[in-house]
Amino acid sequence: EEHGAFLAARLEAMRSSGVVFDAPSTTPDGFASAFSALAGSVRPLLARLGVRPLSELVMTKTYPDGVTFSRHKLHDELAVLLPRAQRWLRHEEQGLYVARRDAWGATVRGLRARVCDALEVVHSIAGAVVRVPKPAFVRDGEELFVARETLADEDWEPVLRAVAELFVSGKRATRLADFLAMTMTYGDRHFERKRIEPLPPDEAPWRA
Repeated sequence: EEHGAFLAARLEAMRSSGVVFDAPSTTPDGFASAFSALAGSVRPLLARLGVRPLSELVMTKTYPDGVTFSRHKLHDELAVLLPRAQRWLRHEEQGLYVARRDAWGATVRGLRARVCDALEVVHSIAGAVVRVPKPAFVRDGEELFVARETLADEDWEPVLRAVAELFVSGKRATRLADFLAMTMTYGDRHFERKRIEPLPPDEAPWRA
């Protein structure tokens, strides 16, 4: 009830300031739905007015320390993981795969893996800076940075997540990362369990 009263008060304040919207039902869910509808209608308006979202105002830079370019176990793992990601995407996300296959293939061909002693991602806005240590990070869809300690600990989860986010986001990325983790344990048998077919002969596996 307290949450609903707060939402109702905010909506009334917005109405008083001239924001037009349909009157919601007087339940907390109704007020929440009204806010969701407003969010969907406000974003296009802000875009037309040239108002940028906060996510576009934040500058993000990657600071790897002690980058190495020599061959590493990471490169061998990627040679196996990327074709497996391709098979999963082709089976589980057929529409996306057909639409983005060429772009994804170009991303994979241009991907460079870097192993570094330490890795930080720095976010800054209006002079405020936040430094965040990261176990793995993809910069501009072209470079995969992985902290050496991550590989030393055999902690592949952040690497798999970074690889998955090259192609999809949110829950899809989680599902892909989880699937890749299972293939690291069970190999191609996991594809058989899920009844995921091999790539057709005329479709080349992805190679970084």
